[in-house]
Amino acid sequence: MQLPNENELKQFDRWGVERPSHEEHGEFTPEQLIPFEATRWWLEGDMLYAEGNHGIVANKIPTDYICTGIDDKALPILKKVAINKTSAADRGAK
Repeated sequence: MQLPNENELKQFDRWGVERPSHEEHGEFTPEQLIPFEATRWWLEGDMLYAEGNHGIVANKIPTDYICTGIDDKALPILKKVAINKTSAADRGAK
């Protein structure tokens, strides 16, 4: 997050409002970060959803891939499928 510059802070003084405080949070170490562990995956259109320990996350994937299951690391198994792009006229529709 970007901190306000001095001109922005002067507006607090002008209107008699207390300036916001800022505290350094330090650095995160890899030991503090919790990896995402998915418990469920599903596909809706071109959106691949995962539910896990951080809630639900979504990723857009190409429409020529489908999710066929999960592997032993609980990651989705994606399979590329052939999309037949023929028009109704090509299929003999009237």
